[in-house]
Amino acid sequence: MKNLSLTLISFFFILSAASSENYIDNNSIKENLNCNIGSFENISFTNKAEEISIEIPNSSAWSRNVFEAFLENKTYILEKYKKKFYAKITLKSGKNKKCLLESKIRIHGDNLDHIDISNPLFQFNTNNTPLTSLDVDLKEGNVNNIVKFKLLIPETRNSENYIILQSILSELGFITPITKLINVNVNQTGKKKYLFLQKPSKEMLERHGFKEGPILAVDETYLWLKTKRKDTYLPKLVNNKWASTSDEHLRISKEALDVISLIYLDYHQRHAVEKTSHIYELYYKILENEGYDFSAVKKYDLSLIALNSQHGLHPNNRKFYFDPLGKKFVPISNDEDPLLKKYELPLSINDQFFIDFSLADEVLFDLSNIDIDKLYSKVNLLGVEVSRERLKHILIDAKSNLKIYRKNNKKNELSSVNYSNYFKKIDAEVFFSKYKKNKIIFEKCRFDKCEEIELENEEKSKIFSNKKDKGVQYITDSSFYKGEKIVIKKNNNFSISNFENGNIYYNDKVKFNIDSKNRIITINQINPEGRFVFYNTNLKNYKIIFNGIKKKYLKDQSSISDFNLTGCLTFKNVFFNTAEIFVKNTDCEDAVNIVNSSGVINMTEISDTSSDALDVDFSQLNFNKINISNALNDCIDFSFGKYEAKDINLLSCGDKGVSVGEKSTFNVDNLSINKSKIAFASKDSSLSSIKSLFSENYEYCLLAYRKKQEFSGGKITIKKNNCLPKTSFSDKYSNIRFIK
Repeated sequence: MKNLSLTLISFFFILSAASSENYIDNNSIKENLNCNIGSFENISFTNKAEEISIEIPNSSAWSRNVFEAFLENKTYILEKYKKKFYAKITLKSGKNKKCLLESKIRIHGDNLDHIDISNPLFQFNTNNTPLTSLDVDLKEGNVNNIVKFKLLIPETRNSENYIILQSILSELGFITPITKLINVNVNQTGKKKYLFLQKPSKEMLERHGFKEGPILAVDETYLWLKTKRKDTYLPKLVNNKWASTSDEHLRISKEALDVISLIYLDYHQRHAVEKTSHIYELYYKILENEGYDFSAVKKYDLSLIALNSQHGLHPNNRKFYFDPLGKKFVPISNDEDPLLKKYELPLSINDQFFIDFSLADEVLFDLSNIDIDKLYSKVNLLGVEVSRERLKHILIDAKSNLKIYRKNNKKNELSSVNYSNYFKKIDAEVFFSKYKKNKIIFEKCRFDKCEEIELENEEKSKIFSNKKDKGVQYITDSSFYKGEKIVIKKNNNFSISNFENGNIYYNDKVKFNIDSKNRIITINQINPEGRFVFYNTNLKNYKIIFNGIKKKYLKDQSSISDFNLTGCLTFKNVFFNTAEIFVKNTDCEDAVNIVNSSGVINMTEISDTSSDALDVDFSQLNFNKINISNALNDCIDFSFGKYEAKDINLLSCGDKGVSVGEKSTFNVDNLSINKSKIAFASKDSSLSSIKSLFSENYEYCLLAYRKKQEFSGGKITIKKNNCLPKTSFSDKYSNIRFIK
């Protein structure tokens, strides 16, 4: 077995060669003979040694494509030249330490600065390989849990400043990509520093503690064309495959895209038609008035102003994540082109634009509380040599800049405009959507003539990503566009009530009682689709009882709520202080789902569930006692977190007793499992430690394996156990260690 985990100056580059759903058949996993790691220990790279080598077998076609891209247009790289080429990527460290991964690459970038004509190798013949910024999609393995990334010519992003900015934004709590300066050698043209940059993805969201949900980015297709349509760019859905997986995912994606598009329609009307708006001005109040939360976006905007990085405020550079539970839009860092210096005074009229300063004091406080030593270590490990003094001055200047802008910016208000006629002047087909008999229906329109079309979910999601019909752009919900009230269609009607400085959400298919004196909350389903959510609250000494109603599970019954949650009973952003949870008779994907939570849970007792019993994600929790019986799938799933347990007793788990995955750490003192297919599994970069395991009536006692491409294997360390011989297995990426 091999741990394919490499460290690039403490920057963990995980290199794994292949994925296998059959986690117990080692022979079914493809061997990558070019990987030569040979140790469970991480191998430390030095600045001199680390390198990504890229071999493009069809190099003449690649070079011809780059030359033509450069010559055809004087300013932009046209989309037709962003075709994908097969490439072999080798990650190297010193002698005989390398791993070769298959990939697809293409030219990246909008402007021609992403093609390096200053390089002496840039000669107009196909025997040379010109240097360009690259978009890389690994077809096997991963780099630091990343499978899709960019390698940018450093000059295109002011790379050292960019890494400093991303490090600061990360300290401020924003969603940022993994980025680093690294040596790259393309077709043996010699080493050159590139900026490694993670693309917005499921993996980026998970690294920041978010479940996968709608990622929105502007479709710049028309922006770079010299036509009337350059002022018609709108957001699109980036991860349409996620949206296609269920009706609820599609509904959530439609809501996110429809409402954010209204801000862009408003912007285009003010900026392109009425010419009353500054280029940076997006009017969030349109949606805030409808209950949507833009507080994180507004803090991000203020942070970019403070750090003199306004390029990221351009509407076409914006990226968002949408959390449906809090109706919250969260910014994703992108293309800020940071200057990181003081503003020149006085501010010119061109620097005056509307910005909401209501959260400025919070941003100033956050900037003041950044740990300089931590920031210094982070930045230097990412390949940028910078002094502590410079970092101190950057933060001092940032606070000064924000105060200057707040004091001197005179434009302090905006008003919404009528955008309902905006696309009528465009002689082109466009898509609108609407609800009809609770189903999403699309309309293909040219001017006022529209035709309804019905599609399967996969095709619907492609429309949201502008991938269905070339040149046909998705606009928004047709009723919103006509100026009607924003009403979001839901599968269930949820109510919201205040509770313990937070909220509870519940639909009309549950009844509940809160006994504040005895701190007991009793929730009774009156229909199997009943849902109850605790959100942003503190549960101190509370006993929660959830009584479900079971019926035969229907395949077309939704297992996901309108909030992108899978539990009948859900806890999100909750602090547990010696709470107790009792649940029985549920038909949801998870009986209990705990997300982004922390603290201590004294007792968890779950019985008779139609799927998973307990699912815990992105949390740090201590469990004193867990009792679970009769779960048709897994009894317990832990992912993306740190978990401790004293005593766990499991009976009749349809698949796994305990499953630990996705970079989790799990420690348990006493674990008893009776009747399961797999008693215990640790997978996908997870570390599990068991002091005592008593298991019986199983097919496999212990499994350690890698399931997903973006992770390495799993590890199990176990002391006392009664596993039978030949019932424990690990794949070549994983390890099971028995300690006497």
